[in-house]
Amino acid sequence: MKKSSGSESGAFNPRIFAAFILCSVGAWLAMFSFGVTTPSGDTLTATHRTTTYTDSTGAPLNPTPIATGVPNCGPTGALCSTFNLTIDPTVASLSGYQISVQWQWGVSTVDYDWFIEDSGGNVIAKNQSTADPSTIILPITTTPGTYKLIGTLSTGAPIPYTGTITLQPIPSASSGCSAPADCTPPRYQSYSAGPNQADDAGEPSLGVDWNPNVPSLQHDKVNAGGVAFFTSGPHEWRVNFDDCASPAINL
Repeated sequence: MKKSSGSESGAFNPRIFAAFILCSVGAWLAMFSFGVTTPSGDTLTATHRTTTYTDSTGAPLNPTPIATGVPNCGPTGALCSTFNLTIDPTVASLSGYQISVQWQWGVSTVDYDWFIEDSGGNVIAKNQSTADPSTIILPITTTPGTYKLIGTLSTGAPIPYTGTITLQPIPSASSGCSAPADCTPPRYQSYSAGPNQADDAGEPSLGVDWNPNVPSLQHDKVNAGGVAFFTSGPHEWRVNFDDCASPAINL
């Protein structure tokens, strides 16, 4: 019988230990490869009015902001993609301008959320919509200093994105309406549900079927603009409106 040497049969095996170290280092490097922007930061001034940065890998999946409304990047910041934007005091001299921050990534099944934090870690602006591109507008009166532009991945797999910061003129307040069009400004009304109706919604969802297939749901002036639906917990509620009246009457 051949007896194995102690270096191969004991509790410590150098080859296994070396393989473990290599795997650990690889995992560590892979983790920190997320959320690295190029460049890592830039300064916006009255003369340097546009800067663009990219993240070639994107941020790792991190849905915690969906519940909290604020980014949680972990102790090392590896759970987010972060760019450092410095706003120079000269920016405030550009009367009639605004700071536009826009991100785009081009895949509809991926949802990034965006936050802007000041030097104290306070969120001063955010965009948690599913829109691509996503935009945040800051006034030029924003306090000069360094801000973190933070991206978190809510759904989907990490993919590259591009961020663009631009000092741009504030768009004119033209309505774009001229005769013979109906230039009556839109109005917004609030309609409350009846007693014990639609009161079990945690995060309610609204929707409108602009062209319902059931003729009885849309006739004459009833639901002329479509049929409105409200999702409340496990229940689906339909709201009918008489669009003849002004404002419309909830039937």
